[in-house]
Amino acid sequence: ASQLGHQCAGEKNAPVSAATALLGGALSYVEEAGIDVADTLVQKEYRERNRQFRVDLEAALGAQQLAEFKEHSAQLRRSYAEAGVLKEGHLDAVRTYAERLLAVFMAACVASDSVMAKLLGEL
Repeated sequence: ASQLGHQCAGEKNAPVSAATALLGGALSYVEEAGIDVADTLVQKEYRERNRQFRVDLEAALGAQQLAEFKEHSAQLRRSYAEAGVLKEGHLDAVRTYAERLLAVFMAACVASDSVMAKLLGEL
């Protein structure tokens, strides 16, 4: 298994190590794919990639964690929509979203670490 897999499986300092490994794997994916990859896709490719992301995310998270993920995302969008711009007060909403997102992905990381890092990178 990968270093990420070992860390997700519960070795010493597992929560910190696993989170670091998960984020590191996601950043590696972003470096490889590019931060603005969505901007380079034609509409058909974008829709297909987005559909595949949803399918992969659902397979990796399961129904309960997917519902949690969607709720956290919706809360952040609502917070942003209410203000129209990201203000200092909304930094708490972004921080909370990031913490919750990481918790959801960490919970799924135990079963499929490399998949979760890739999905987090695609997000």
